[in-house]
Amino acid sequence: MFSAKIHDKIYLISLLLLVASLPFSVYLTSVSQFLLLTNWVIEANFKYKFEKFKKNKSLWVFLILVLILLLSLFNTSDYAYAIKDLQIKLPLLALPVIIATSRTLSFRKIKLIMLVFTSALLINTLIGVVYYSVNTSEFENIRDMSLFISHIRLSLMINLSIFSLLYFLYYKKTDFKFEKFIYIFAILWFIVYLLWLQAFTGITVFVVVLFLLIIYKLIVSKNKKVKYISLASLLAILFSLVISFGVALNNFYPDTYPNIENLPKYTKLGNPYYHDYSSKLIENGNLIYINISEIELRQVWAEKSSLSIDSLDAKNQPVIHTIIRYLSSLNLTKDAEGLNSLNPDDIRAIEDGKANVRFKKGFTIDDRFYQIIWQLDVYFKGGNPSGHSVTQRLEYLKTGFYILGNNFFTGVGIGDVDQEYKEAYRKMPTPLKEEFQHRAHNQFLTFFIAFGAIGGILAMAAIFYPVIMSEGYKKYLFMVFLAIAVLSMLADDTLETAAGVTFFAFFYSLFLWGFKIKTDES
Repeated sequence: MFSAKIHDKIYLISLLLLVASLPFSVYLTSVSQFLLLTNWVIEANFKYKFEKFKKNKSLWVFLILVLILLLSLFNTSDYAYAIKDLQIKLPLLALPVIIATSRTLSFRKIKLIMLVFTSALLINTLIGVVYYSVNTSEFENIRDMSLFISHIRLSLMINLSIFSLLYFLYYKKTDFKFEKFIYIFAILWFIVYLLWLQAFTGITVFVVVLFLLIIYKLIVSKNKKVKYISLASLLAILFSLVISFGVALNNFYPDTYPNIENLPKYTKLGNPYYHDYSSKLIENGNLIYINISEIELRQVWAEKSSLSIDSLDAKNQPVIHTIIRYLSSLNLTKDAEGLNSLNPDDIRAIEDGKANVRFKKGFTIDDRFYQIIWQLDVYFKGGNPSGHSVTQRLEYLKTGFYILGNNFFTGVGIGDVDQEYKEAYRKMPTPLKEEFQHRAHNQFLTFFIAFGAIGGILAMAAIFYPVIMSEGYKKYLFMVFLAIAVLSMLADDTLETAAGVTFFAFFYSLFLWGFKIKTDES
């Protein structure tokens, strides 16, 4: 019906629409995939496509993942959930086949796709920041500044854009006058945005991928100057991380705890203090559950805030516990005297759910280290991990390995993963509240739970073996993407959402099969 050139243009436009939609809308990404498929079918030329498919053994291996998903239907009881899950995972079949059997793209077109992707991310982040700045009071969590998609998915996309722009800066000649300036601005903006968003997963991915790139450069470069710069950068990153975490750890724990035998029994107003002598939970090195007069806290808080002490703060934490932790962070007694010493900014901070004075004015990496240490400290002292991102994941993993242990060889099937988790939480003693009882947040563990030992190994091979077969390790863009994807899969069920599946299937296919290595290097 149309010439090959027309179909190539529609193909490119559909790819551009897909990457422009990824940071915004699952619906629009679905529309773009439908356009890709429709164009692929109408173009016909199936002899050419079949020849490409027949020669691409690595594509066959990747599609083993889809085959395993289908075979797991024979080992599932909840077919409604299984069919829904298969619908979400359709891009794992459609995008690799369409991209791998279409005509390969030039590097200039790959660059155009990535620049459109970057532009969409810039628009997304700028809209989020502006809206957040104007409507700060509407946000319960700064991560909600990611208005359109999950902040984790957005941070992964931002990382891919950052390292793609670094590639264009370092390896390729620019096409227009201010291109390098724009790239540098975008990279700096994205780094600032990740820090502002407090997207710890995204920040971690950025640091780890940067670390791996420096190691790679250190190994392969024959230029002594580049080696020295790489080594210095590597040591600087390691040193700064170790020092930052070491300082946070040292500041977290006190040299000595107060002598609990000599704690005062009464407040200055004559009310009895409550002391939990068994609790060793701390804020800024100060014991939390000592020197507490709930009567005085209730009376003074009612005078200072319209928010009931029996309600929840902006982060859905009991207000009274936020007050107690906040006062502890200042080493103040939890009574009328301590609460009266706070200023209006402190009261607003408590209402906003900031349980430590250190979070009152913004947020730093040191503060995130503090949060992680605090969560682990509370968890290993028997505290409830509910609502705490790091220690919740420990419970998710524990529950996941429990399910795997009971279904090691056969797995539970893709349709039964959710109900198996619910059943495991009922059987296992877990401190997690029901609303925080989620799945593994680890895609590889989810593979093994769903498919069993053999199926899990085959699923892993389907993802990683094509890299060797198609020499993907020679492509910078592919290897950067793969590193980002693998890191995300260690911390999340990346392929269990439409946005995650599309992100993975699209860039995996585009960078591995969408253009040739010789094109990449031209």
